[in-house]
Amino acid sequence: MTRTPTRTVAALALLAGLLLVGGAGTATADDGAQLTVTNATVDENETSTLRLALSRAPAGLSGYEVTLVLSESGVAEITNASYPDTFQLTTEPAITGDGQRVTLEAAVTDTPPGATNVTLATVEVTGTGGGTTAVRVTDAQVDADNGSRVAPAYSAGSVAVEPLSNDGGGTQNGDETGDDSPEGSSPAAPADDPGSDESSTPTGAAGPGFGVIVALAALLAVALLARRRR
Repeated sequence: MTRTPTRTVAALALLAGLLLVGGAGTATADDGAQLTVTNATVDENETSTLRLALSRAPAGLSGYEVTLVLSESGVAEITNASYPDTFQLTTEPAITGDGQRVTLEAAVTDTPPGATNVTLATVEVTGTGGGTTAVRVTDAQVDADNGSRVAPAYSAGSVAVEPLSNDGGGTQNGDETGDDSPEGSSPAAPADDPGSDESSTPTGAAGPGFGVIVALAALLAVALLARRRR
């Protein structure tokens, strides 16, 4: 019977242990956790905040890397982000130039096992135009204290932006009554109502004019002179 050397057995045992440890470090914990982004309502050119949270951490929270994206452009921009003071290792929030995406990363969070509703970051958004945009988690890696990988579900938030109102006082031309007459002038007389029973006064007489009367008087004078000469 062939004996297996003691050193060979020890090496195989060590290799098996390393494989078990490595497997435990990459195992995925299906614990019903959820990454949630809150909602915000903001006026155009004003700033509000969103909260990124992990619903539960049964095995604690070692660290995470999460990317948030605004689904609609032209509505809002991500302008800043911050982490809780208890997080010991954090990176500068990586915000894209157009303000539509941010990547957040932190470690050594001092989150105990069994913690719930854990705030991961606070994100500032500024309204740039009227409308609503969803705020979605597009990529996430969450690690528990025991080295296992947490696979949370994603719950999107939203940003609703109220556009600036265009208040116009009065009318564009003249005052509120719409009278465009120059200052100090009298308003024009109203035109004759074509449907009125009373007709307007005519500018000229309908009968013979003054020139006809003068002509008749001249003829009469000529006739009298002719009669006297006879």
